[in-house]
Amino acid sequence: MLTIYVDGGALNNQNPELRQAYGSMMAYRDDQPVEMTMDDGRKGKHVTFSWGRDTNNKAEYKSFIVALTYAASLLKRCSPAQLKALGDITVKSDSQLVITQVRGEAKVKNADLKPLVAQARDILAHNSIFIDWVSGDTMKTILGH
Repeated sequence: MLTIYVDGGALNNQNPELRQAYGSMMAYRDDQPVEMTMDDGRKGKHVTFSWGRDTNNKAEYKSFIVALTYAASLLKRCSPAQLKALGDITVKSDSQLVITQVRGEAKVKNADLKPLVAQARDILAHNSIFIDWVSGDTMKTILGH
């Protein structure tokens, strides 16, 4: 089983001129971090993103979509034998907003988030990827934020 932990956020979220949006992710297999190779060629066990002046919610969604895209890309690159050995892929976020909206359990009221929700749902509809919520404390332990 592969578990991908992802989080996004924004420093100074209430002040658009000073806002700095970010995100990061790590993948674990058998409770051990694994090196990821991203579509843009970056490699690492802890991959970070910069989202400019985006809001906290947009940073959460954009980071979540990167994690889903990575998982989908991994599924496409693996041979059937590798997929069998890999097992299930689960993407975990501490954003209840993201998880509940993507699952359809909560309405998407913010028009800026609707295309991001649709993108996440589309990736999930075409790939065998699970999503789940984890506590913020768990995420801080794993990702450091």
